[in-house]
Amino acid sequence: MFEYVLFAAFILIFLFVVIRSIKLKNEILNNGIQVDATVSRIEEYHDEDGTSYKTYVIYRNQEGNEVEALLATSKSTYTKGDKILIKYLNKKPNYVVPVEE
Repeated sequence: MFEYVLFAAFILIFLFVVIRSIKLKNEILNNGIQVDATVSRIEEYHDEDGTSYKTYVIYRNQEGNEVEALLATSKSTYTKGDKILIKYLNKKPNYVVPVEE
């Protein structure tokens, strides 16, 4: 019985995290500030499910400060030095979304 409760709690937490991430990404796309960015680094991870990537970009915010942020994508189509368009929110500047053209 305990295992079922633990499994249900895990599923609820997982769903909460996924929904929260989707809402944040949509908020950035709808209300974010669009700027140019440069891919600064790409981290590659390997596990039993395959390969995943964390892509980071550098951009200048509205105040002119340079910010390095995690790009909301798991695609491996970027290379270091690529110039891309992103959107960000002032309240969460370290998480950005690529602007799909």
